[in-house]
Formats: sequence, C-alpha cells, structure tokens
Amino acid sequence: MRQQQYLTNDGEVIRDLNRHLPSNTTVIFPHVLTHEDVMTHGVVRCEVVHPKVEWWQTLGAKTVDGSVSPAIVSWEVIDRPIDEVKSEAIFRISRRRFELEDRGVTIDGVRYSGSRENRQTLDEAVRAAARLGITHFVRWKDSDNNFHANHPVSAVEAAIDLIVHERSQLINAEGEKVEAVMQAASVAEVVDAAGWE
Repeated sequence: MRQQQYLTNDGEVIRDLNRHLPSNTTVIFPHVLTHEDVMTHGVVRCEVVHPKVEWWQTLGAKTVDGSVSPAIVSWEVIDRPIDEVKSEAIFRISRRRFELEDRGVTIDGVRYSGSRENRQTLDEAVRAAARLGITHFVRWKDSDNNFHANHPVSAVEAAIDLIVHERSQLINAEGEKVEAVMQAASVAEVVDAAGWE
C-alpha cells in the first residue's frame, strides 16, 4: 500500500499527518479520512511526481497542481548552465570513446579488446613470439575469456592493426565532438554534439 502524503498550506510535503497536528490530536487511520476531513487539518492529500532529469538538466522550482485530488507535487526540469553542460559533455565524450575502444575487434570469432591494458598485452605477446620464432600460440585466451588452441600469431598482429586503426578513428571523432561542444551556443547544441552512435 502506498503511503499517504500531504501538502501543507506553506507547500511542505509531509508523510506523517499526526506530526502536523496539535499535540492533543491524533488520527489513527488517516487513509480513511475524506478529502474534506483532511483539509480541516490544514493539509491536502498529494502525490509527489519525480520528473525524469537528463544529464544536462536539473530540478527547478516546485510546482503544485491543486486542481486535482490528490494534488500533484512536482518540479520544473530546467537546463543546467551551459558551461557545466559543456564540461560534463566533454567528460562523457571521453568516457564513451574509452568504452568503444574497449569493445575492440573480433576476427574469426575471437574478440580482442582495445583497452590500453589489452593493447599492451597483445603487443608484448607478438614481440615475444617474434623473439622466440613461433608462428602459433599453443593456447590463446581472448577478451571474452574463451580459449583457442594453436592460435596464429598473424591473427593477433591483424587484431593489433585493426585496433590501432579503429582507435585512430575514435580519437578523431572524439576531437570533432569536443570541438563542436566548445563551439555550441546552446545546451541543445551541446547535447547533440555529445552523442555517439
């Protein structure tokens, strides 16, 4: 059962009607009171609606619609200041680039993550194979924790090449997005510029 909420004359939302009443008055079952009975205590029943707030927005002034019963209490949703939105957008763009990099590439059903750590691991494996003169790894563990027997070194080299190419494209896209964010004149333009895919 939903807990009753009440709106006082001064706009405060309360959950416990008895805390609002004089000390010599107690309502044991406030949910059975009629709308008129509730109003005699200087409150009206209300429903609090929490609006969806996107990353570029914040809550503004409280709004009360007393034309319905229960009254609806909510808040305006307003855009944050553009400088704050730009800073957040640049952070989100960078974070998203790293997420997309981490997806890496898949060659013949084997996924190679493009994360910094995995790029280093791939490079070390290929260098070690060249030093040792081997053309296949006895067993290879991919980025999805699957094992592959007799895995060719050339497949790992091809993955490195593709990861480097994709990473270059992602860095270029990140730079273009950051530049568009910095040049944006409105919050809507910042939001558009910050989107990926």
